[in-house]
Amino acid sequence: MKSTILRIGSFLSLLTIGIVFPARAQEGWQWQNPLPQGNDLLGVEAIDANTIIAVGRYGTSLRTTDAGTTWSRMDVTTNTDISLKSVLFLNSSTGWVVGSLGSIFYSSNGGKDWVSRNSPAGTRNLNALASGGGSVGFAVGDSGTIIRTTDGGLQWNSLASPATADLRSVFFPTSTIGYVAGDLGTLLKSTDAGAHWFNVPDTSATVRDFQSIYFRTRDTGWVSGSQGVILGTTTGGASWVRQFSGTSTTLLQITFNNTSVGFAVGGRVIVQTSNGGTTWLPAVLDTVNALRGISFSDVRNGWIVGDNGETKKTTDRGVTWTRLHENITFDLYSNIFIDVHRGWAVGAEGTIIHTIDGGNSWFRESTPVTKSLRSTFFVSATQGWAVGDSGTLLATADGITWSQTPVDSPAALSSVHFPDPLHGWAVGQRGTILRTTKPHRLEHCDFRPQFRYHFDSEDDRRRCALDRGR
Repeated sequence: MKSTILRIGSFLSLLTIGIVFPARAQEGWQWQNPLPQGNDLLGVEAIDANTIIAVGRYGTSLRTTDAGTTWSRMDVTTNTDISLKSVLFLNSSTGWVVGSLGSIFYSSNGGKDWVSRNSPAGTRNLNALASGGGSVGFAVGDSGTIIRTTDGGLQWNSLASPATADLRSVFFPTSTIGYVAGDLGTLLKSTDAGAHWFNVPDTSATVRDFQSIYFRTRDTGWVSGSQGVILGTTTGGASWVRQFSGTSTTLLQITFNNTSVGFAVGGRVIVQTSNGGTTWLPAVLDTVNALRGISFSDVRNGWIVGDNGETKKTTDRGVTWTRLHENITFDLYSNIFIDVHRGWAVGAEGTIIHTIDGGNSWFRESTPVTKSLRSTFFVSATQGWAVGDSGTLLATADGITWSQTPVDSPAALSSVHFPDPLHGWAVGQRGTILRTTKPHRLEHCDFRPQFRYHFDSEDDRRRCALDRGR
């Protein structure tokens, strides 16, 4: 049976990161959040305005033919140890995917079916793809690896490389002129269709790990990388000028959709230029997820992918970007359902989410804390509790509005349970046990050195004090 690893941390009933589950739903588990899935996406290819391919960790591969309304899983590989890092289509039919462990995959029908190809890279990671025109393509990877196909991706052969650093990006603006960028300031150029490569000096004297390279013409191009670096050239790499991006975030991919308008993404940031890179303006595009790949099908329609399955879309030349799914991507640690329709989940940064339709949709509830919540319990559709770090205890009387209940203990609380609306227990660090018969009032007493007992009445406190004095 084919299998995939679901990177949970944001999925509700599967709370262990890295568990292996069946690719299909035969064994009863399906993604509910994030949608369409939650593994990190590392690369994206917009074949046209409606057809987009995205690939990522744990062999993740997705395809949409309706501009992102629905997504289907592609069976590029069943090996969940492989991270798929880059995808490229020469046309609507022929495409390639490369990734870790030297993996190469080929499709001849628009991504519906994939076959593995022999890789001259051995087990060295392949990080990026580029078209060399016609049936020619290139891939680059770790330890200076450069490989080429001349038959549309059926066969690949190694090329001599002057680099030893890991190579991150390759681009051919013409069938004969090509460029490669990589770690430790590596910049390479070929003028004979990739047969031979030579080092291009970085005249800007900016030694960075370069992550992406893009050329608009044979001589005009840009490279981006660590610490927010962007370099530009109009001389085919003979000289480079640093362009200030306004960010120190590593920029993982750079692209232009015309001669003036360009974008680079990395971390939670997008930087944009409208004047060919003379000035760049940074903006925070996501508050949670790192952004890793960007692709335009035309000057208007573009896509961004990132961590936790994040997918964004623009239809107005990159002026605005829209999340395809309003996913919750904070780590989630606990959930409870009181019936098949109504449930809650809690997690990092005070996150509480609620569903009333069996998990088909979730909405986030407002909470008065930012501490991680570790456990939740409900005795009815309205009455519930949540506990978490630093002695955090929250209560709700309507299932929506939450208030904080003071607890005389700083210990992190990891679990809460109520057998009925009036009797409850919470447990946590350093042997902490809390008990209540009045759920909005909890106090503690160090009854024994190795445990913490918590009482909710003055009589209990006095008894505790008497016992401590014995």
